[in-house]
Amino acid sequence: TCALPISAIFYSISNCQPGLKGVSLGNFLIKRVAQKLVDAKVAGVVGHLNSGVTIPASEIYNKAGIPMISGSATNPKVTEMGNHIFRVCFIDPFQGAVLAKFARETLKAQRAAILTSVNNPYSVGISKVFREKFAEAVGIMRAMQPVRAVSLARILWRSGALRLED
Repeated sequence: TCALPISAIFYSISNCQPGLKGVSLGNFLIKRVAQKLVDAKVAGVVGHLNSGVTIPASEIYNKAGIPMISGSATNPKVTEMGNHIFRVCFIDPFQGAVLAKFARETLKAQRAAILTSVNNPYSVGISKVFREKFAEAVGIMRAMQPVRAVSLARILWRSGALRLED
């Protein structure tokens, strides 16, 4: 048998602010961490948490021939990054379509409102597909509200989502 030693290496990149010239400081740090793992000659990487982190890191891993698998990176671009990049979850288009089908068939919804976090690629991607698929099923989109960090109740009231049956 062939056995490789297993080590857990944890890196956390939080509160990253946008950098200069449109380059995200977060992406810069993500790529630095990925390069550190490559330099440490890891056999593979389990992670990253989301597509926004996985995509820039996967460029580094794929170039080095290091396999990476994510349990929660849902953007279709993740597995387009190369032959060494994998996921175990469903992609955004599939999730958005299933949510729309559930809303129409199980909940019997005829109207829907969507709150989309414009700073979150997952929210943007899944909202887009939900909106398209729900509308295809003759659903009425009551509101489409892009949001940042504000009161959810205020957004729901303003968008009319709290009054969907009116």
